[in-house]
Amino acid sequence: MSWSFGAKIPAEATVSTDIAAEVLEEARRGFEAMGIDLEEESRHQITVAVNEAAAIAASGALGHRYPLSVLLSGHSNPRHEERTGWAAEQLTISIVQTPPREGD
Repeated sequence: MSWSFGAKIPAEATVSTDIAAEVLEEARRGFEAMGIDLEEESRHQITVAVNEAAAIAASGALGHRYPLSVLLSGHSNPRHEERTGWAAEQLTISIVQTPPREGD
C-alpha cells in the first residue's frame, strides 16, 4: 500500500519522542478521516520514518530558528513480499525549513 502525508514541527521542538508522538497522532487522525485502514507493514514504515524525522528535527541539524515541514511517503507490500504489478517498497523522508515569507 502506498501512503503519504506531511506535518509541521515547531522550531523549538527538541525532544524527538515528543515530536514523533505528535506527528504519529496527526497521521493517524488524517488516515482515519479518509477512511484508510493501514496495513501493519505501512504502519511500521510510518513509525520508523516519523521517528527518524523527529530525531533529525530534534538534533538541530536544520537549526531551531524556523519551523520544519516534514513530508513522508512510502510503499509497502503485504509481508514485504514482491507482487507482480505492484511497486517496489520504498520510504522517503523530506524535511524543509519553513521561514516566514516576506510580508508575513
